[in-house]
Amino acid sequence: MICPACRKPYFFIDESDASAARCLRCGQSSPFVQPAYDNYHEELYTRKKYRRNRATDPQMRRILSSLRIARGEKVLDIGCGIGDYTREIAALTPDVTGLDLNVDSARGISPELSFCEYDCNQPLPFAADSVDVVVSVNLIEHLEHHERFIDECTRVLKRGGRIALTTANLDFFLHDRFFDRTHVHEWTLPQFGRLLEKRYETRRLEKSSGMFKWYPFNVLTTVFLKPDLLFVGTRK
Repeated sequence: MICPACRKPYFFIDESDASAARCLRCGQSSPFVQPAYDNYHEELYTRKKYRRNRATDPQMRRILSSLRIARGEKVLDIGCGIGDYTREIAALTPDVTGLDLNVDSARGISPELSFCEYDCNQPLPFAADSVDVVVSVNLIEHLEHHERFIDECTRVLKRGGRIALTTANLDFFLHDRFFDRTHVHEWTLPQFGRLLEKRYETRRLEKSSGMFKWYPFNVLTTVFLKPDLLFVGTRK
């Protein structure tokens, strides 16, 4: 979010008071107001070219390779967007469900797959120890209760189940130019690792990047920029 005082994009939910937001740059604090998502999906998935699959996105290849999804395993794609990960996972196992606040685009593109329209700030609508793999790409930074979300992912995962999470990189050197106004949390790589290592054995923690927009022209620049954070782990 944009700080109302210094106008910089470092205005996030206060870790010590979830009812307030505080700027990491100037210290300005005020009551937290959830960003609006009225046109978010349309602007992100409909108005812009969007082409992500294992052929075009090395981050997706790394995630799916690290998770080693087997046929018959149950997978949740939380914050599925247009269902690009859901489609790729469905080629590995048919038991995959995509969740998002709006799944109209996903259903329109892949009507044969299972999608659930759901507010991921709420407890997940699945039984404990019922899921083998959780994938959540660039969702956690949008959620008001990120700790509760991690707890819910842990709850639904079976013992030894795997999880892959990506998020925005607070240390990205072009952060102030390329940012999302709806982010209510952001972390550095060490902070993101500490957040997740309480519940998961770390299999992969790194700066990572997808290249689903403008492929293949952005291949070289993406290799050097690596703006996102990637965590892959196993439930303890």
